[in-house]
Amino acid sequence: LNIMGTQQSREQPRTRLRTPHFQRCDDPRQVISTMKPRYFLLLILLILACSNRNTPQAVSEDFIYNYYQHADQAAALQLSHGLAAEKLRDEIARVSEVWSLDQQIDEMPKIEYERIGTEAEPTHVLFNYRLTIKNRGTTTHTRNVIINTEQIDGQWKVVNFDEY
Repeated sequence: LNIMGTQQSREQPRTRLRTPHFQRCDDPRQVISTMKPRYFLLLILLILACSNRNTPQAVSEDFIYNYYQHADQAAALQLSHGLAAEKLRDEIARVSEVWSLDQQIDEMPKIEYERIGTEAEPTHVLFNYRLTIKNRGTTTHTRNVIINTEQIDGQWKVVNFDEY
């Protein structure tokens, strides 16, 4: 009996709670292979966005990506200071006479790079890269590039670059 003097049913309506099924997974490759593609892409983008790009190596590789692989002098200029910035501004001025900066290049050669040397000091790091340039046909060229980075006001910048 309850307070009102009526008999209360002992059976309460039961609601079934749905609990997610989690499976223990010791192999990270298995987690990645079962992940939906859009979540995997989101995870990769999150990792890239959160990674520290203010390192000498990251700045030099970003410079190669922008300047050599995509011919984007304006983006490379953002990573530059001093003599490197001066070289890029001069090149942008020369190129802009015949080519608009927002104009797309129809066919870029494929450029791969490999770091072949590093000389590090506390305030600057010099990188030596070998670029392999593959044109549309079977023509392949190699070039060596030296990229000198320096820490300026807490930011790593490319201060000089040269090819040989």
